[in-house]
Amino acid sequence: MRQIIFERKDGLAISDEEERLTTQKREPMGTNYYLVKNRPSIDSVLHIGKSSAGWRFLFHKPPIWETDKPLNTFEQWRDYLKETTEAGTHVIMNEYDEVVSYERLMELIESKQTEDRLDMFEYCENVNGYRFSDREFS
Repeated sequence: MRQIIFERKDGLAISDEEERLTTQKREPMGTNYYLVKNRPSIDSVLHIGKSSAGWRFLFHKPPIWETDKPLNTFEQWRDYLKETTEAGTHVIMNEYDEVVSYERLMELIESKQTEDRLDMFEYCENVNGYRFSDREFS
């Protein structure tokens, strides 16, 4: 029995191995991740951040009016994502319209923490070793 971690918008699901291969193929281009309401809504999505090859995950630091709570550290983001996804009010999606589990996103973020470049924090803020930006990026 295969473990399903992605459910695509068209209702199809893919296994861990298929997801890993798909992500590896996509990673060099970079992939954005978003927190979206679990029901159709006109509300805007909340940009979590971006995973790019050779870089640590880049978190978006949204203004307080977007979330009603600060999301300025990895721990704040981790707790907020866990709270909203476990409550069933939101799901995490990537820019390819695929639902991503909370656990998979946390694994991805932690795996990116081993990346090390001299210019890792040149254009973003270093918050306890995690990359953050309050600017819009894609």
